[in-house]
Formats: sequence, C-alpha cells, structure tokens
Amino acid sequence: MPTPKLHYLPGLDPAALDSVLQGWRQDYPQMGVLALLPEAEKDRLPTLQQVCTAQQVKLVGAIFPALVVGGRIPHGGRLAAAPGCDAGARVVW
Repeated sequence: MPTPKLHYLPGLDPAALDSVLQGWRQDYPQMGVLALLPEAEKDRLPTLQQVCTAQQVKLVGAIFPALVVGGRIPHGGRLAAAPGCDAGARVVW
C-alpha cells in the first residue's frame, strides 16, 4: 500500500520526518518535497533542510503566517508534510 501523499507532522521531529521521507521514497524514487512552514516554526527550517539533504530529496517551499489544519489554526505552529503529484513531487505544509 502506497504511503499517503499528504502527511501532517505536529512538530518538526527529524526522526519522524526522516521516516515519512523514507516511505515516500519507496513509492516515488524521484520525488521532491514542497514544504509549507508556519512562521512560528521558521527556526526549524535548517532541520528540514538537513533531513532532506541527507536523503537527497529536493526541497522547495514557503513560510506562511500560520497554517490551517482541519479548519483550525493550530497554536504554536506546526509542520505538515505531504507528497505531491504524478511526477513524484511531494508537499510538506
């Protein structure tokens, strides 16, 4: 069963992100990641970059004032990870 293409991470734990990327990589070997990071978590960007670099995953993204998850804006900032489209792109938001 393929790894879900949309994944929400309640924080930027490197081990959890690494696990998600490994699952996606199995299903989509040529993947990239689109990361949408809330401004409250912008200091975690280097961690995101390090994990993606270690797995040789292309990373693009943006920092937003806040994210909306399940119709709500979570307090304290969050990172959501999501794989992307047909070409194997992924979304992290």
